[in-house]
Amino acid sequence: FPCLLMSVTLLKGQKHAWFLGLMLSSMVAVGGFHWIIYVAQNFGDLPLPLAFGLLMLFCLVAAPQMLAFLLLGEMLRSKIELLSPSLRVFFWASLYVSLEYLARLVKIFPENLGNTWVAFSSISQVAALGGVPLLSFLPIVLGAAFFYLRREGVRALPALMVAIGLLCGAQLWGVREKKRLAQVPTETIRIGFIQHNMDDAEKRFARTSTHEVVGTIVGRLIQKSRELARTKPAPDLILWAETSYPMVFPTSPASRKLGNFSYGYANLLKDAAAEIGIPILFGGYANEREKDFNAGILLGKNGEVLDRYLKQVLLIFGEYFPMDQWFPQLKQLNPMMGDFGRGPGAVPVSFPWKGHSLLLGVNICYEAILPEYMRGYAQKGARLFVNQIGRAHV
Repeated sequence: FPCLLMSVTLLKGQKHAWFLGLMLSSMVAVGGFHWIIYVAQNFGDLPLPLAFGLLMLFCLVAAPQMLAFLLLGEMLRSKIELLSPSLRVFFWASLYVSLEYLARLVKIFPENLGNTWVAFSSISQVAALGGVPLLSFLPIVLGAAFFYLRREGVRALPALMVAIGLLCGAQLWGVREKKRLAQVPTETIRIGFIQHNMDDAEKRFARTSTHEVVGTIVGRLIQKSRELARTKPAPDLILWAETSYPMVFPTSPASRKLGNFSYGYANLLKDAAAEIGIPILFGGYANEREKDFNAGILLGKNGEVLDRYLKQVLLIFGEYFPMDQWFPQLKQLNPMMGDFGRGPGAVPVSFPWKGHSLLLGVNICYEAILPEYMRGYAQKGARLFVNQIGRAHV
């Protein structure tokens, strides 16, 4: 942040601010989100040049708070310099945090400077008081204080002392909060994880028959689940990864009429779950209201479908085409791109455990990094968060 403030003081007009802001946003995009090219190619079926072009477009909105900060900084700096050094410190820190908070309205991925406190478990507890914006404010105000200490000398010392005091206060409060949380009664649940360590089903479909692909993948998942069930003590719940079951699974009478092929493998999995005697929560596809959904499906220890979660926050260019809800004709530009429905939101999944219902906050892929979304689960009584994410090799 001291470097960003120095940049504000050296700006030579609005054009210079635009240039520097877009350059910083591009650095964030290319450095942190280069995998957009992979997603666009593998899930959006886009050629490499077009996938790269999407990343370049993303550069324009990856970090809009930096662009806005430089533009406003260039406009306001002459007036702000009339304030005392201490007031300047808190103005610039507050301005950046406010812009970072507002930027979430246009950003796809909510990266914040405050996220870096995750490695400091005591200080990060203050998120309970002010969310991620408070975590962003603490290091930024310290950086601004150091910047003005270098420029103004002892005149900025009060701001530096306040910034250090805020950090120390956060640390002390966090230590006490961790001790309080450690005294809260807890329960232990044993979770078993299954990962089939195979290529994406879409790639395998291109090389061999659908029947062979589904049979191989589902067979391996069931085999590994049987092996896991024989461990002592056995798990209370077995998890499979996101979309590990490679086709639509009939979850309710609202599902579209599926063929014998689909029902055959669904019955195979249900029978296997009943044989294992342990509930299985697996990633697959559900169909309701004539729409396919990326879903988490819970089978009980008797093999019956107990509940399901339908993904609500979809991945752009992989699971939906931007603005397709207003302009359906856009889907014709790339018929191979995913066209999934959106679920009802953060609705916990009910899991029978130890004679009562344990509410699971099941979420899929990057839904887990959305604070407002995950808070919805806690507010509805979820006691365990379960994040199902892709079929990476482990």
